[in-house]
Amino acid sequence: MARRTPGPRRGAGAGLLVGLVLALVTGCSAPSGSANPVGVPTRPGGPVRGGPAGPVVTIAGDIGDHEAETARLVEAIDPDYVLTAGDNAYHDGTRSDYTRYDATWGKFLDKTYPSPGNHDYHDEAGNPPYYFTYFAHRLPAENNGEYYAFDVGTWRLYSLNCEISCSASSAQATWLAHDLATAGKGRHKLAYLHRPRYSCGDHGSSDLPRALWDVLLAARTDVVVAGHDHNYQRYPRMNADGSPAADGIMSFVTGTGGADFYAITGKESLQGCSLVRFDEDDQYGVLQLTLGRRAFSWALVTVADRVLDPGRARTLDPVG
Repeated sequence: MARRTPGPRRGAGAGLLVGLVLALVTGCSAPSGSANPVGVPTRPGGPVRGGPAGPVVTIAGDIGDHEAETARLVEAIDPDYVLTAGDNAYHDGTRSDYTRYDATWGKFLDKTYPSPGNHDYHDEAGNPPYYFTYFAHRLPAENNGEYYAFDVGTWRLYSLNCEISCSASSAQATWLAHDLATAGKGRHKLAYLHRPRYSCGDHGSSDLPRALWDVLLAARTDVVVAGHDHNYQRYPRMNADGSPAADGIMSFVTGTGGADFYAITGKESLQGCSLVRFDEDDQYGVLQLTLGRRAFSWALVTVADRVLDPGRARTLDPVG
């Protein structure tokens, strides 16, 4: 696997740039790998001037050896909800690995809504994986806690799981379609899971979430966030064919939680790689999202006191 060693960091000051920045530009970003010009954040975790008001969530996956640094960042942001995009405890999702998670990201357990990754399902993690023991009081009984949904303001969020069957005929896809049409009716939607439908990283785009993506697309979902590739990527709204579409899904890869970096390879040129709008493969950090009624905003907030790729987009009119 193509891996990168960490770039220069100033982790001691990670709390300085923890809000979204001033003057977000709808759908625009700086050139790949460079920082956008930033102003002074309004307040930790708060809305930016001109950005939407709403609940603030943070998300990252692949929470590896530098988890203490990203945990300090989350603590400084103090979001309303903390999401994980899988591979929560390196390297094998064992009880011992989760002891390290507990000492860092475990500080936010009471507002954490996790999703699992392939490392959480390693044989060493047990059967069932220790993920389900550690997060027991955070996971609903429905669907054995393997996938679930919950409301955040005017949004409905979906924690999905392609470490188990997620094909078109799976119980998960059937449940997702039903929930989107019932509890999700009239709400904006965001989904997160470990494996990205589109990625320019070492692992590349995955066909596993294809059926879930299609179900989410039909329900006019705004955002899908994944991990797996240890870097950050943002894609424009795209349809089922991976082509730009005004009513498509905007997707992010946020494998920046602390594991060794994977380079942006570009090998997935036939699966949307050429469409990536921003990428970064040497900064640990978390994606910060503000989920408003008519718009949402985003930025990659890093442990190196940088706010990268800030942006804002209008929400789709929800179904129902």
